[in-house]
Amino acid sequence: LEGHALHVGAVNFSPDGKRLFSFSRRDGTLRLWDTATGKQAGVYAGVPKKSNPHTWALSPDGGTLAVGYVSLR
Repeated sequence: LEGHALHVGAVNFSPDGKRLFSFSRRDGTLRLWDTATGKQAGVYAGVPKKSNPHTWALSPDGGTLAVGYVSLR
């Protein structure tokens, strides 16, 4: 999958397996991918660069992504 400018630190599948999330602390993005097509389906570019995703979960309807961060000071 192409999209992140720098190292990817974590990936996780959605519960239904239809989406993949990838996180790069170095480029400050969390990206959503469609596993059937391999195409990027969304990007959130507001991720603090001095953080690491500790946990994340997708709501059952797929409409909300919750991410918990650990601060790297």
